[in-house]
Amino acid sequence: EPRPLARRDHDQVAALALSVYLFLCLAGQLAGWVGTCAIAGITSIYGFLIFAVAWQLDWVAAASRKW
Repeated sequence: EPRPLARRDHDQVAALALSVYLFLCLAGQLAGWVGTCAIAGITSIYGFLIFAVAWQLDWVAAASRKW
């Protein structure tokens, strides 16, 4: 039986969603401020975060499956 999400989990998801939203809204201005190397770094970090979330979802789904 999967455990219910704790309040801390919801807060982390909300913080990640808010940061992604803000980065997307301010992408044009942010690119002008920080330059292309920083944008490449931010893109890599967010790509890794998306990968980690997808991996966690797969892991939870596999763990809850009745074999």
